[in-house]
Amino acid sequence: MGYIDGPGLAAAPFTPSVAPLAEAPLSRCVFQSCRAAGPRPQDLLWLLVLGMAGRGPVAPLEVLRQAQALGPDFTPSADVVGAVVEEVEASGAADRLDDGRLALSAHGRAALMRLMIAPARTLRGGLGRVEARLRLAFADLLPPAARTETLDRLIAAARDDLAEAARRLDLPHAGTLGRSWAAGELSEAAGTVERLRALRAGLEG
Repeated sequence: MGYIDGPGLAAAPFTPSVAPLAEAPLSRCVFQSCRAAGPRPQDLLWLLVLGMAGRGPVAPLEVLRQAQALGPDFTPSADVVGAVVEEVEASGAADRLDDGRLALSAHGRAALMRLMIAPARTLRGGLGRVEARLRLAFADLLPPAARTETLDRLIAAARDDLAEAARRLDLPHAGTLGRSWAAGELSEAAGTVERLRALRAGLEG
């Protein structure tokens, strides 16, 4: 449907440290072509569809309901969700069952892992937060090494966000109220790093 651009995840320069994911290359680029600008809604929908199907066969209507319940900054229309569901199915990442539900294929399971352990750019803003929420929601579907790598990617992005928040604190001409707000953002960014570190430590416990 043209919502997801790019040459395919298999052609992207990123090589995960978790060993071989699948023999078949992914036919669509979900995160890699747009990583520099952060995730797009369609990219997050790919992750949602694959993750939900990874828990068991799922109806497209349930995917729509979950997509529209993720947060006020992420309200995809039924047409956009439907187009992504069609793309996932057309790519071979999910199979349509006789009852209309989607079942994750082996190809789709490899795609899900690639998305989960891809580098994350930022956890700030609406889509950044949704991406973090989705990766954490489906992390238990991954083998232990990939689960740890998922947390490492999120922690790296959170550290970058913390550094950016620190730079904003020193911006000139911010004013007293502006600096107070920036200090709050800095505290929030530091808290995100610590929460993610605690989650990662729990994986090793």
